[in-house]
Amino acid sequence: MMTDQNKVFTVAERILATDPSCDKMKLHKLLYYVQGWSQAWTGHPLFHEAPEAWKFGPVYKSVYTAQKSGALHSSPTSIASLTKAEIAVIDAVVSAYKTSDPWTLAERTHQEEPWIEARAGLPSNAPSSEQMSLQTMMRDFSTASGPERPQALDCDFQPVSRSFMESENQRWAGLLARLGS
Repeated sequence: MMTDQNKVFTVAERILATDPSCDKMKLHKLLYYVQGWSQAWTGHPLFHEAPEAWKFGPVYKSVYTAQKSGALHSSPTSIASLTKAEIAVIDAVVSAYKTSDPWTLAERTHQEEPWIEARAGLPSNAPSSEQMSLQTMMRDFSTASGPERPQALDCDFQPVSRSFMESENQRWAGLLARLGS
């Protein structure tokens, strides 16, 4: 059985197999977008590791460490453990962002709520290991425009309804307003 730790590596390896020109920085941005759109389209994270809000955008610490040691590569064996629905999500996101360079993707993440929230109060060039919230990612991506949801998703993946997300946004906005006063 695949552990969640292995799952983030498997997703990274699928991204690398789908976009062989993907460099180290771009890989982390694509992992972030795969995770965000997976949550928006299915209601669940594809893997449970949250990215850290580094100064150049989201970074998955375990993947970064594997990249540094040379332990990350495209492995057909591990990719075979992904479901058709998971592959559809990964491929749709990679296809949508494939032509964007890493710096464009980093700048884009800097405009999005999960990164802004995790780096609240920090100067733009300050280092940070603050984790980005998977819940904030789900809220943000569920109301954002982006890649088209793949029709090939398995029937057990159900999209989050817009009304649910609107009610969650209202609920959290009230709480945040109370906490901020």
